[in-house]
Amino acid sequence: MAFITAPKGTVPQPYVVLTTYGATEEDPVKEIQGKLGLVDFTCPGAKCLLSVPSDNTLAITARSQAGFVSQEVKATVRVNWLEDGFEVSIESLNPAVVSTDYCAGVWELGGGQVPAWAVFPQSPTELATDKVLHYLAGQLISNGVVDAADCPGGGFNQTGPNSCGLARTAEEMLVWQNQYDFNIWLAGRDQEIPPIFLKTLIERESQFWPMSQRFFLDEYGLTQVNQLGTDVALRWDIDLYLNVCSQTLFDCPGSYYRLSPSNRAMLRGSLLSLLYADCPTCPYGVDLAKAQDSVPLTALILRYNCNDTKHVLEKFDYLASYEDYWKFTMVAYHSGIACLDNALRNIVREGWQVTWSQIADEIKCSGAKEYVEQFWAELETFEENQIIANQGVVELAPEAPLPTPTLVPTPTIALSSAKISVLVFADINGDGQPNPSEMVNDVYVLLQFVDGNELSGRTVNGEAIFDLTGYPIGMGMTISLPSFYRTEQTTVPPDGETLVTFKFTGPPFPTALP
Repeated sequence: MAFITAPKGTVPQPYVVLTTYGATEEDPVKEIQGKLGLVDFTCPGAKCLLSVPSDNTLAITARSQAGFVSQEVKATVRVNWLEDGFEVSIESLNPAVVSTDYCAGVWELGGGQVPAWAVFPQSPTELATDKVLHYLAGQLISNGVVDAADCPGGGFNQTGPNSCGLARTAEEMLVWQNQYDFNIWLAGRDQEIPPIFLKTLIERESQFWPMSQRFFLDEYGLTQVNQLGTDVALRWDIDLYLNVCSQTLFDCPGSYYRLSPSNRAMLRGSLLSLLYADCPTCPYGVDLAKAQDSVPLTALILRYNCNDTKHVLEKFDYLASYEDYWKFTMVAYHSGIACLDNALRNIVREGWQVTWSQIADEIKCSGAKEYVEQFWAELETFEENQIIANQGVVELAPEAPLPTPTLVPTPTIALSSAKISVLVFADINGDGQPNPSEMVNDVYVLLQFVDGNELSGRTVNGEAIFDLTGYPIGMGMTISLPSFYRTEQTTVPPDGETLVTFKFTGPPFPTALP
């Protein structure tokens, strides 16, 4: 996959970041080919910075050593000249990255601002960090990834890696903490979990070194999942249950609840084995391919902890804010849903809203409160450790000539006469088709254009129709249902009527805690 992203903030010269992900060691990326305006260019390797002196169009593909070519990505690049430098932005990205927030939907939260860490990044590049991770450094030395034999104490002091050990591991530490970024980004997109949240969870649990440990229960993989975690996923996801059961048992009843305790334990263990990345015959004792493949399962377990949290708060008729819902979910993830349930029983609420500050001191499970608060501190400072592309991570593409104004003719602006029809329905019968009884009425629909203009309306008989007459053809726009955290990105069509459909589905909710 190829990506085009803009640098954050003000930069001394305008450029965009071109990256590719998903290549294999057997067939790595050879080059990125593209066209900036009317000028062709080639950027060797899988990453580069491309100078873009002024507003322009850009199209790129990635080509592997074996000749495979990725899907083309197109964008309009805007360059704003400021007093202290340049501000670069990407508009009309096609294909656009569209992701919803599963947990916000489960919690039935209305529209509103979400924290920066909950915004879905347009590229895995935005997940890259440069942090000093002491536990990871120790594992890199202990398992022979880095040789620190000539450091005092072999790179260690009494409390962990010393300054020499940390310096010796700096390069590999950067590689290891970012080697799962594409897997995290894909899992976040497919399982609808904020990728920054997911990466912070991996850092908190394992510092990106997958291993098994024994505490109260055996814990496995990048996020230290135990049987309580796999139980959550098997309870909520019928398809996952049937898939695991069919590969483990001869007889699979229609529900996980209908299995005997011993058979449920077998399924939990079978699912846990997918997270087990210990490998004595692999380099450094770790099966990296298995660790990468385990990231989607981790995201799946996290999303179903959101379900558990919603179920418990509903039992007490409590509501919470977006961030407090997540904090409660992390209590359940760390210590089990019973820990959260017991804490909620002990509080005296004010109205219907319950907050983290109200229940934090009521959490009696060992380490749960501290876990959540330390996790939150790392989550809220994520941006402080992001790698900024203009700090020498990649070089400017040497073969990319800069287009001159004479090469790009001034286009004649063609205006649209089209209409956009936005259809919203709840797929109750599961056939994937909108039926008259499934239409959702009175849903607020918002169209936002890249030039700052907006159109809005509400669905009638499940449909809202917008007249785009007079808008420039090809202008980028975002169609959203703010109350449901659902968005689609597209461009203004030339004519006719274009249908954009929002389909709502959801897993069955149990009526009681198991």
